[in-house]
Formats: sequence, structure tokens, C-alpha cells
Amino acid sequence: MIRSYYSLWLLSLSLLLLSHEALRGEPHEGETLAKVFAETIYPLLTQEATGESCVSCHDSNSTSELVFQGRAWEDFAMLLQGGYLRSTGPDSLLGRVTAEAVKRRMPKKQPAWPQEAIDTLKAFLAQLDRSGMQPASSADEHFPAALLAPFEGDVPAVMDNQFISYRQLRSKIETLFGHGWEKRGRDLFVENVTMFGGADFKDHFSESTRASSNFLTALDMMARDVVARAYAQGSGPFAQRESSWKRELDRLYHYFLYRPPTDTERGEARRLFEQLSDAASQLAKRDYELAFELTVHDPISGMEAKEEIRLPVSASPGGVYQAWIDQSMGDSQTLAAPIRLHPNEPGQRLTLFNERSIDNVSFAGVTLTPVDPMTNEEPVALKADAPAVNAVGAWQRKSKAGFLSFEDEGQNKGGSRIEVNLEVPRAGRYEVTLH
Repeated sequence: MIRSYYSLWLLSLSLLLLSHEALRGEPHEGETLAKVFAETIYPLLTQEATGESCVSCHDSNSTSELVFQGRAWEDFAMLLQGGYLRSTGPDSLLGRVTAEAVKRRMPKKQPAWPQEAIDTLKAFLAQLDRSGMQPASSADEHFPAALLAPFEGDVPAVMDNQFISYRQLRSKIETLFGHGWEKRGRDLFVENVTMFGGADFKDHFSESTRASSNFLTALDMMARDVVARAYAQGSGPFAQRESSWKRELDRLYHYFLYRPPTDTERGEARRLFEQLSDAASQLAKRDYELAFELTVHDPISGMEAKEEIRLPVSASPGGVYQAWIDQSMGDSQTLAAPIRLHPNEPGQRLTLFNERSIDNVSFAGVTLTPVDPMTNEEPVALKADAPAVNAVGAWQRKSKAGFLSFEDEGQNKGGSRIEVNLEVPRAGRYEVTLH
């Protein structure tokens, strides 16, 4: 095994040295040809007759495999190593500027090179062939010759974009936590590739490295699932979880009792944690309410306000999204962000509470509108009389001119709710509009 790696290393080193020597030829001759290229050929590639030049068209923003750097020596090395400076071949520089087919001829949508320029290129290529500098093997077996030259460009005034990409994030999560973002056999990274701006090379081919609200939303969803799984399994950063719970127990006792726990109390706490861990699978199937106290403190005025927050937690594997609905803003309101839904998903529902509302609260139905890439799908309309709608509490059923709605008529505030089971024909993201 060691000999194999050693052989590969020697082979790679040999290819690098060979490619460098093949590129240089005799140092004096290589430098001379590079100078001839810069003085006679490069001006032809940078001239802008009626539009963009070859160099400006094939820049770093181009989708073509041929990308110019904008510096004569580097571009000469790149063209030579890539096989573009061969005297024959339809994809060589000479083959493209002399192509009879207009769609293949370069430069695109511009007049063809004059015969004098073509003769100059042919003469240079003939001189290059006689020099023996043409690479004898494929370009992918050589170290990029353009990278051997020292950088001579301007120092950028700002740093490059350092934002993490979809593929980098996915690899980092798997490295840190020992697993990806999976749930019930589904790869949620793949299902949310659009929100991450990633490329799966099936429906999406260009990867973004720019921060977006969709990326941060997906990142928040992913973080909750991945961290919860790692904590439950004791993997990744939580591999040494036992020492962690001891520290948290000490902090809890100091907070309430101003002393550390005794050995007996620490043993009882350990047994409680073990019981909870053993019952984790059963507890995960129960719905419960999460309650905590939120304290807001103003350091300038010294004023402080406290409020108890209660969140209903569902045993459904889906996430929870909350939003305030202001009926004074119109008869219909769409939630700020699309929600991912799945067919035949138990517990996938929308719950409307009338808690802290003023005057009459009215509900007529829900419309689920699919967003990309399901733009051809019809919206799903769930009216107030649909079987999927369940009104709990002091709701009055009203019907006027065929229009059905549920009204609380300002009664039983905080004690009434409407539950809507969200059934969709196929998985995807949907805009949720309440009426």
C-alpha cells in the first residue's frame, strides 16, 4: 500500500516536471515565442472591432471552458497547455476563427478575421510546432501552466466572497456531526437544495455562494434537526455529553439554591436523565406545550418586562411555523415564507388561535399554492366546510349567499381554535393563504 502511494507521488511529480519542461522547451526559445505571441497574436485576441474581443468575451463570467486571464503570458501558457494552439483540430484557435459554419466561427456575431490576421496566426503556429513545445499528453495530466507565473495584477481592495456554499456546508456538517441532514430515510439537504442555492446537477446546475433569506431559513431548519439528532445519539460535539450534563446540573443548583448538588442529588439526577433517555422514543410521539419566561431589559432606563411564552409542540416530524394574522390588512393574507409539505403526512396541519385577538375573528378557508418547480400544479383550496377543517371552541358557523365561514363573534378568546389538515398531492413548497 505504501509502495502504491509512493509510486503515485512519483508519477504526479514526473508529470509536473514533464509538463513544465514541455511548456518551456529551451528557456530562451520559450521566452521568445511568448514574446512573439504577446506582440503579434495577443493584439488580435484583444481587439474590439464591433463588439467584445475574444479576451473580454471569454472572461471569468463566461460559461465557456476557455477562460482568459487578461495577461498575455498566462493566456499563452493556458492556450498552449489546453491544445488551443495546435495547427489542426476543429476546436483549436485556428479551427474556430476559420470555421465555415457561422455558429462555430469565432468571434461570434462579428466579422471574420481578415486573411492577413489568419496568415499571422498560421505562421506563429508553424513556428510553435517546430519548437517542440506542443504538449505531448492531455491537458488534464499537466499542472496548470498559467499558475506557474507570478501574479502581476492589482491587489483587490476588498476580500473575496467568504460565504459558504451548499456543497461546502453539507461536507462540513457531515464532518462535524458524523451524519448529514436525514430524517426517516429522506435526504433533506437534497430536498432543500433550492433554498440553499445549491446544485444537484439534475434540476439545478449553478451553485450560489451569496447569502440569501432562503439560505438562512434552511440553515435554521437544518441546525435544529442536526443538533437534536447529535445530542440524542451522543455523537459529534456531544460525544462527551456526560460531563456536559454534570456542568449543567451544577449551574442549575447554583442558580436556584446557591450551592452545588450533593452526591445523592447528583445520583438522582443521573437516574432521571437515564429514564428520560430510555423513554425518548415514547416521549417523541407525544404532543406537549413548551413554556418559558421571556425577560426584556432596557439597560438605559432600567425598566424590565416579563412575559410567559407558551408554544404547542407536536410529535409530527415536521417543523413549527408561527405568524400573527392581522385581519384589518384585508380579507386574505399569505404567510411570509413558503412551507414544505408532503402527501399523506399525519400531523401536518395549520392551527388558527383566537388568543389575544380583538372583536370578531373570521375564517373562510385556506389556499395552498405550489411554488417552483411545480408552477403547473393547481392550488389546493380547503374551504371552511371541508372535511379537513375542524373548529374547536365557541365558533359560529355562518353562511351568506353561498359563502361559508366560522366566526367567534368576539367570544371565548384564547379558548377557541381551528385545525386544518394540510393534504397536498405531491411534496414541495407551498404558499399558504388564509381567507
